Amino acid sequence: CGVAVLLSSMLKAPELGSLLRDSDAKILITERGFSQMLSPVLPDIPLLKRVLELDGDFYKTMVTGSPAVSPGVAIDDKDAAAIIYTSGVLGRQKGVVHTHASFMGTPDIVSAGIRRGREDVVIDPVPFFYLFGLSEVLFGSIIEGATVVIIPHFTPRAVLEAIEREGGSIFFGVPAMHNALAMLRNEVIKKYDISSLRVASTAGAKSSPRLMKMLEDKFNLTLCETYGLSELSVVSMSTLDNHKLGTVGKPIC
Repeated sequence: CGVAVLLSSMLKAPELGSLLRDSDAKILITERGFSQMLSPVLPDIPLLKRVLELDGDFYKTMVTGSPAVSPGVAIDDKDAAAIIYTSGVLGRQKGVVHTHASFMGTPDIVSAGIRRGREDVVIDPVPFFYLFGLSEVLFGSIIEGATVVIIPHFTPRAVLEAIEREGGSIFFGVPAMHNALAMLRNEVIKKYDISSLRVASTAGAKSSPRLMKMLEDKFNLTLCETYGLSELSVVSMSTLDNHKLGTVGKPIC
């Protein structure tokens, strides 16, 4: 079975070209704007066979003509599922190989910690090329049957509008996003109906307990912090039942 390589849309063409070569990429799935941006480096990707644009005619024709049945591919938990690139502490991108088992090992734990369920509406501005966004947010929500509202570009206004419009109950973000929300004036927040929001989850960097307390007070929610690595996924987290700002709870693995 194939392996997905998740690449950051914030990288420039030379950087993306280097990662495509490093991963031995054979098919590039993207959008027309990105494929045009990458066109100067694509001839230098030796194993690349096809560029599939999701907003292109070929993709639409392929989807329309495909049978609505499972392809029936045999998958073992130990099979490689994806490669996620991380700069780590050295600043040089390194590919981390995740198996199907490592992807699915922690979303259930995160869901239990924040009591995520079918009735929840998850507001998510975290990109899916991060393990946090892909595994803990997207996969975890799909497993529980929750609704995911994707915000392509984070702004505090976009988050507030999505919470009000969709009845968002859970917000996932990195500390910089939570900080921006915490710094909003009360009169701005009161313009929106955010009464459905009950919990926020943060990961990716150290949070400021002072700002996180401001967020909890202004939005009337509970903030749960998660600690993890691109190589290991979630290592520990604070939960609704074991909640203390400034900590990431007890180890879970």
